[in-house]
Amino acid sequence: LEAEVAALGQQRSALEQEQVKSEAKCRRTEGAVEQHREEAEDLRMQLNNATRRMDDEVQRLRASFETERTRIHAEHTAALEAKGAKLRREVQTFQETEGSLRQRQREQEAELNTL
Repeated sequence: LEAEVAALGQQRSALEQEQVKSEAKCRRTEGAVEQHREEAEDLRMQLNNATRRMDDEVQRLRASFETERTRIHAEHTAALEAKGAKLRREVQTFQETEGSLRQRQREQEAELNTL
């Protein structure tokens, strides 16, 4: 009986040591899980910040694009308006010259008719 008690005592002691080891392993595992959770949360925050910065940069680039597009449009419009004004002046000069030549032609024809 004493041998059985001693064997049970040793078995109990071995089981208690195994339990202590299991509990320590469980605590380490829980610690690792918590650390992974914290790392995942940190990565989520980094991703959110990077996404926000990217969105801000996209907005900045869109605004810059619109500003540049408006500037180019204004330059082209001004150039076209200047070209149009020049062409109108040239047409007016041509019409005035043509009118004056026609007048002179009429005068010469009248002079020829009087001879």
